[in-house]
Amino acid sequence: MTMFTFDEAKQILADSLRQLDAAGPEGFEGLMRDVLTEITGQSFRLAKSGPQGGSDVRAVNTNTFKIGLEGKRYGENTRLGLDELRAKVLDAASQDDPVDLWILAATREISATDQEALEKTGRSQGLSTMVLDWPSGATIPDLAVICIIAPVALNHHLGHVAKLTDVVLAVQSHPAFVEGRARLRKRLIVPDIGYAAAVAAMRTWIQGGLASE
Repeated sequence: MTMFTFDEAKQILADSLRQLDAAGPEGFEGLMRDVLTEITGQSFRLAKSGPQGGSDVRAVNTNTFKIGLEGKRYGENTRLGLDELRAKVLDAASQDDPVDLWILAATREISATDQEALEKTGRSQGLSTMVLDWPSGATIPDLAVICIIAPVALNHHLGHVAKLTDVVLAVQSHPAFVEGRARLRKRLIVPDIGYAAAVAAMRTWIQGGLASE
C-alpha cells in the first residue's frame, strides 16, 4: 500500500515539475537533458539563448540517431500556440544537421488535434515527432513515466520533494505504467525511423547530380 493515491502523486509530481526554472542545467530543460542521457546513453547539450534550431535540448553531433527536444515548463492552463510549436518543428527540420526525432516535453496537456498537427508537420519534413505532456484526469502522463524511468536524473532535480519515493511508487501503480515504459523506451532506444538522415542523403544526391550536369 502506497502513501499516496495515484491522483495525489500525479498532482505532487506536476507541481514539482512546474516549480522548476524553465531553462538552465538545473531547470526543466536540464532535467529533460539528463533524462534523455540516462535512458538512451547518448550525450545531449542544452541550446544557448537566442536562435535554437527548434530544440532546447539536442543530441551531440557524434550520435547517429539525432534527437531534439523542446521543453515547455508551463502551468496547467498556460496557452501553448500550435503555430509556435509547428514553427519549432519546421526550424528543427531545416537545420544543416536536422534531427530524426523531435520531442515536445510539456507540463500541461497537448490536445490530440494539436499532436496530430505536429505529427503531420514533422512527417512533411521527413522527421518524426513525439509528445510528452501532462493530460488531465486518470491518464498517466508520458512525461511522468519518462522521468520515473530515469531515477538518477529525477532524484538529482526533484530529490528535495518530500516523500518522492512514495510519489514514484504511486505513479508506478497505474495499470498503464508498464506499457508506457516499454513504449517510450522503444521509441528512444530502438527507433524505427531515420527520415532526417534519409532526406539529407537524398538532398545531397540530388545536388550532386545537378552539379554534374
